[in-house]
Amino acid sequence: MAGVINEFKSSFNKDLARTNRFDVRIPIPLALIGSIGADTKNLSFRCENAELPGKNIMTADRKMGSAPIEKFPYYTAFGEVNFTFIVTDDMAEKIFFDSWMEIINPTTDYNFQYKSNYAVDISVNQYDVTNQIAYTA
Repeated sequence: MAGVINEFKSSFNKDLARTNRFDVRIPIPLALIGSIGADTKNLSFRCENAELPGKNIMTADRKMGSAPIEKFPYYTAFGEVNFTFIVTDDMAEKIFFDSWMEIINPTTDYNFQYKSNYAVDISVNQYDVTNQIAYTA
């Protein structure tokens, strides 16, 4: 038993990933360029906490002939991502996200816009304790 415990303890020879060492790079959606006063193509937000989504493979039971029931994949589902951003005292980050939501679903008519008008690919970086990028998604 002592060998198993020592083996477990030795597995911590590397530092553990931190949930609070992230930044998120979000390109400004085309529909927002010029409307929020940003003069850069990308905004980098400091991220206090990040919950990255998982990837689940949905399966269905199938029985073929006299063989036992097996599970077969049929669909990939992605979980939600949750970020907690550090906001500056001028509330620039909140203004950005409020403007983005207004582009997606304007409160003037509540008609949702086409995805191509507001969707962008984001980049999430996690940093290790030496401030080096350890993971990018």
